[in-house]
Amino acid sequence: MDGRAAHEAQKHEGEVIMFDLDRISEIFDKKFDEYAIEMHVNRDEQVRFSNGSRDLHNIWQESVLLVFVSRGKRTIMTTIKEGADLEKSIEDLSRRIDQAPENPLFSGINDRKQTYRKIDASSKGFDADDLADRAIEGSRDAGSDRMAGLVYAMRSRVEIATGYNRGSYDSVGAEVVVRSFKGDRSGQECGHSGINGSLDAYAIGKRSAENIVNVEKHEGREGRYDVILAPMAAGNIITSGSYAFSAHTVISGLSFLQDSVGRQVASPIVNLYDDPTDTAGMAYRVFDEEGTATSKIPLIDHGTLKTYLHSASTARYMNTQTTGNAGIISPESWQLEMDGGNTPIAELISDMRDGLFVRNSWYLRFQDYRNGIFSTVPRDGVYHVKNGEIVESWEGVRISDSIPDILKKISDLSRETQYVKWWNEVMPSRLPYIKVNGLGITKSH
Repeated sequence: MDGRAAHEAQKHEGEVIMFDLDRISEIFDKKFDEYAIEMHVNRDEQVRFSNGSRDLHNIWQESVLLVFVSRGKRTIMTTIKEGADLEKSIEDLSRRIDQAPENPLFSGINDRKQTYRKIDASSKGFDADDLADRAIEGSRDAGSDRMAGLVYAMRSRVEIATGYNRGSYDSVGAEVVVRSFKGDRSGQECGHSGINGSLDAYAIGKRSAENIVNVEKHEGREGRYDVILAPMAAGNIITSGSYAFSAHTVISGLSFLQDSVGRQVASPIVNLYDDPTDTAGMAYRVFDEEGTATSKIPLIDHGTLKTYLHSASTARYMNTQTTGNAGIISPESWQLEMDGGNTPIAELISDMRDGLFVRNSWYLRFQDYRNGIFSTVPRDGVYHVKNGEIVESWEGVRISDSIPDILKKISDLSRETQYVKWWNEVMPSRLPYIKVNGLGITKSH
């Protein structure tokens, strides 16, 4: 490929470079056995606020190629950003792939023709400044002394080209995180939305302040307690444990769900899905990284594990069908969602005789991936509940348990569910308040 061809592989739309996938596909057809090229043309907007006003506004625009190529069982994945020398990048890929080790699990990407659902996002968008202002207003109206937070508003044109399929869609979403303070106490809330969702930033800000309960602080006590996990705290645990559903993790021997399809792995009240078709959430997707159309995948149905998450290669290895969750090498979940129950959250609390209510949690770390053993640090409200009343606030504790045990010890679910996403602690998901019996609590120091 000469310099002119490299130039032809790109075109400009406004200030953002768009790669010419038709031209790149022609080149890849000649150089590789199979390929998958996913182009993201992104516009991300960030607004930060603190002390009652907006104090930072960033906008990033870029075009990125996520590239997978194979020759036989040799595979390479890379990222090519706008401004890179496309000709040099492709030649480098062609040279490096012959030096790559063979991947015994790879047996080709999905070669079946796909039909993609249509998404019209042309008239949808989020005003990051307005979301920030509304979040500030909600927190202030609920009596906070001060607040801080972030708003992200994202728009991306996503296109994919493989040797078998071409597709595209518009991804539009936003997320809001607000942390409010009353004296030395804090409360945090978050939310996210896709094109068909509703993101009430005022309500998020208001809840973050209303959740702060003015009771005496005490050092927490170790033991096993009945615990209500708010959606953020539940999301920290559930989404961090989503690796176990990946067929690649199962094949590698690192999943606590090994040999569990068709078996009871959770309480019978648990119904958990991966749902990239839910456009009310920000993590919706039309296709996976090898061009397979996505769909709503039941993972746990009334406590029974229904399937692992598959790419075409892991599905062939395990003699089943792809679920549309490639990561070509390691499948992953897109947007976990758990059905709510029948009990209002207020009733969950009022019915608790002696237990804890945990609002949020972070810094989750696994001590043993194979058995799902972890610890995480609660924050922004760890409340001791006695006879249905919050009587004190705890500090200096960790949640120390295992995800497979937690799934089996879920005893109730709130009627309410929330779309939650926070930093890298909670991946985009929709979850209820979750009551867990006998959750392990240890001291953090």
